[in-house]
Amino acid sequence: MDLGATPLFWQYRNDKGFELQELEVLLEQKPTLVILNTPHNPTGFAFSPDEMRQIANLCFEREILLISDEVYRELGETLMPSIRDYSPQAISIGSMSKAYGLAGLRVGWIVGPPEIIERCAEKRDYTSLCSPVIGQHLALTALKHRTKIWERNRRLRQKNSTLLENVFKDNPTLKWKKPCAGVVAWVGYSQKIPSEQLGWELYRRGVLVAPGIFFGEENHFRLGFGGNTTELEAGLTILADYFKSLRSKP
Repeated sequence: MDLGATPLFWQYRNDKGFELQELEVLLEQKPTLVILNTPHNPTGFAFSPDEMRQIANLCFEREILLISDEVYRELGETLMPSIRDYSPQAISIGSMSKAYGLAGLRVGWIVGPPEIIERCAEKRDYTSLCSPVIGQHLALTALKHRTKIWERNRRLRQKNSTLLENVFKDNPTLKWKKPCAGVVAWVGYSQKIPSEQLGWELYRRGVLVAPGIFFGEENHFRLGFGGNTTELEAGLTILADYFKSLRSKP
């Protein structure tokens, strides 16, 4: 937007996710660029392979550049498809930060048509030039052992996801849809409390969540569950006790 672009927003529907018919309507306004985020942050929604193919075709037919932020695609039950599987003209973005748990390296990648990658490299030369060499070597080591890292982090994700399921099952005022992939949950609540106020209330109790208003929707918050299981369990206990205390108020 700082460069003069006018954004068009493809709205997430809590009951249906992202509907392709809505995208087709937006494309009638002839945008020059479509940016996907799949698996999606903060909801954990992921497009099916057929939906990915349809999106790629819609953009290709209209000569619209398509970028897909796919930093969570390795954190499903299996490796999820990339937009590059359906269009050689699309651009895929990945990172060591999420599925590998190596955010401190500040290393990521972009895959796309050669002419676009060349232009990206030219821009990089005038900003940070390159990532630190040590970080690149560590990232390469992790990539060589990526299967073991994925398996370990998928087990952790499944274990922590089960904790969330149990907490939400016992707290009827909290609603969520289990994420298809990734380690963030989009949680709805029935109490009439502004989400930013809720965030501060939980923060003072030692729990950090992202208020839904930061994503454009009240009565929700984003909860990360990719860390240490013991710490997560302690935080979920505080979270559950807080919402139970709200239910007991007149």
